[in-house]
Amino acid sequence: DGAVVVTTPQNIALSDVIKSIDMFKTVKIPVLGIVENMSHLRTENGPVELFPKGDLRGFLDSQNIPLLTDVSFHQDVTRGGEMGLPIVETKPQSPESVSFFKLADQLINMANPE
Repeated sequence: DGAVVVTTPQNIALSDVIKSIDMFKTVKIPVLGIVENMSHLRTENGPVELFPKGDLRGFLDSQNIPLLTDVSFHQDVTRGGEMGLPIVETKPQSPESVSFFKLADQLINMANPE
């Protein structure tokens, strides 16, 4: 059992991450890790940062909390979500799907350690 905290890269979101982690500690729920959502915009010309990068990674390092994955912002994710079609089904080879599969694999491994 544990929590996965999802956030965006900006420092303003980091304050919510800290509050969430503090709350989970208070109720004795371990934080399994963090997912950085909308980490960048995926374009034909390569990644573009939508938001200024904050201190999330430094904070995670200082707290020994893993960054489980980051997910880029892409129109295929939002379109699929609006239509009820997850990107992992419609475009399983996309970078976004790969991020979600990576996250799923990590959580499965945490739940079933060998």
